[in-house]
Amino acid sequence: MYRHIKPILTLIALVSTGWFVYQNGLSGGFIFDDENNISRLQTIDNDITFDNLKNYFGQSTSGPLKRPISVFSFLIDAQDWPADAYSFKRTNLIIHLLNGSLLFLVLLVLFKIKGYSENKRLYTAGISTGLWLLHPFLVSTTLYVVQRMAMLPLTFMLIGFLLYLRGRTRYELSQGENGKVMLFIAVYAMTVLAMLSKENGVIFLWLIALFELYIVKRYLLYMPINKKLSLWLLKLPGWCLVLLLLIQIPSFINDYDLRIFNMSERLLTEVRAVSKYLYHLFLPNYFTEGVFTDGFVYSKGLMNPITTLYSLLFVIALIGTAWIKRKTWIWFSFVVFFFFLAQFLESTIVPLELYFEHRVYVASIFLFVPVTLVFVKLSSQSKIYLLIPLLFCIVLGAFTFMRSDIWGNNLQLHQLTMDKYPESIRGKMMTAKLYDSMGMHGDVRNIINQGAKDYDNLQIKFNQVALQCNSGELKAEDIDILITQLESNLFIKNDHRPFINMIEVMFKYRCLNDSTLETIYHLADAVENNPNEKLKAKNAASLFIKARVFLEQGNYEKATDYFLQSLEISKKDYHSMHFAIVNLINKSQYKYAQIILNYERRVYYDDFKYKIDWLNIGGNIEGFQELIDKKLNENGTVNHNSG
Repeated sequence: MYRHIKPILTLIALVSTGWFVYQNGLSGGFIFDDENNISRLQTIDNDITFDNLKNYFGQSTSGPLKRPISVFSFLIDAQDWPADAYSFKRTNLIIHLLNGSLLFLVLLVLFKIKGYSENKRLYTAGISTGLWLLHPFLVSTTLYVVQRMAMLPLTFMLIGFLLYLRGRTRYELSQGENGKVMLFIAVYAMTVLAMLSKENGVIFLWLIALFELYIVKRYLLYMPINKKLSLWLLKLPGWCLVLLLLIQIPSFINDYDLRIFNMSERLLTEVRAVSKYLYHLFLPNYFTEGVFTDGFVYSKGLMNPITTLYSLLFVIALIGTAWIKRKTWIWFSFVVFFFFLAQFLESTIVPLELYFEHRVYVASIFLFVPVTLVFVKLSSQSKIYLLIPLLFCIVLGAFTFMRSDIWGNNLQLHQLTMDKYPESIRGKMMTAKLYDSMGMHGDVRNIINQGAKDYDNLQIKFNQVALQCNSGELKAEDIDILITQLESNLFIKNDHRPFINMIEVMFKYRCLNDSTLETIYHLADAVENNPNEKLKAKNAASLFIKARVFLEQGNYEKATDYFLQSLEISKKDYHSMHFAIVNLINKSQYKYAQIILNYERRVYYDDFKYKIDWLNIGGNIEGFQELIDKKLNENGTVNHNSG
């Protein structure tokens, strides 16, 4: 027991310090898309039953696998909505501290195998962990509730590294006889669990192979595993992942229709992004963009902006050095390749947003080990060198304390972000939304009106028109200005939701009296004819809005025709199908409701041949059919169009 006291005390010190520097941030609120992901808890309604759990999980749109581990983990914190953010942030912090503890254990085991003395391995593992655990750049992941989805994959990866080290040690000591089952559990089971937290957990298949090559074989000098085991354990799953990505490339290319940049522009931009991540990791600041990163402009060429060229040269030099020194600077080469490989899915060809701080949460996990090892080596000349990394930990902890304190006050966080990063439209709109929830309507008006003056931006203009409509101040000239902007400004993905919200406000308040419907139609037409021809979603939305206009005007045949045109573009949009059916039924237009229902049935049968119908869409279809048949029977009419 005595031999475990020092490691336990070191771990307690790390965890306690981590809790201390983060605790002020727990009082902050939900932010950005937290609510969109967590509000589905209202389905549970404080009644955890199988049906409620199924419906709750079915509503998850987080990713192709629906991320069940992350999604169900939110039930730890609340079983209804609205809910308080404190418990969610507390659980996130516990996960972050758990990941730090697992990192400490991985390094402790690794350096023990290497033969370090107890004090040397405690120092190296403790400092390397502290530099990561207390880093301020990770605050925006830890205190951003929905990024639990980025944190949990690392939990399973670190468990995988621990199990892998134990399995490889058994394999080494038994000359290849034992440890195989544990190795397969480490690779396969932990990859699956990481993927069920977030899809990019699949990258563990490559990371563990890198760990085997550099740390296990070159650093620990373990004998290679036999060819058959290597094939099934590392090579085959790794190449399967490569094949899977190659198959997905056409889909990735199609998804660029949602973006204003193309694949080559994204690749150039990501060189700047990863360079900026490294800058913030090694030259930390207590306040960075956080989630308000939409002001990060994309690269249109090597020289536009010029930092693209500088970043590319930096990345090439970094990777080149790691490759040249791969046999001598083992830890350096490992962490460089690990850093870039861990971001391969999110920072290369997949058309995601360009820059998000949470993308380095996994990538940075071993980043500070070689830094610590350098100072440990220098300590042979003078013990004073051991104080330098400790001072770094203290500075990082102080910065994290300061940043967490800001994140603990939602109003302060939004105001500071808006002031420091005025290029972030998201920052302005989210601050306006926060002001609105606090009843600070004058401040909402000031932000939006000033933003409309300063930026030729559709998202701001849509919000301004919605605000004017809501307050009864909207004029025809405002619509003319907006239509002119729509003729010249590209309508992008981020404009879609504000546009729909504006239209909903206009339908609700009819703020231009008798000309409201005609105005809505013209706005929909302007969006449909917007110069951004790649974004098909705008055409689907425009046609759907026109259908709603015809519905309000009583032109049901034309409304049905436009609904169908919209649905043909949007594909599998069951929510819109149900909207159309319900509203046609409410207008007693059962024949047209049946036409939409027949269309939905055909789409459903094709869509759910090999999929689970989590949301019981098939049951809804049959329910609509029964309702239409009932209404027609009440009117003495036989339905000849069903099916």
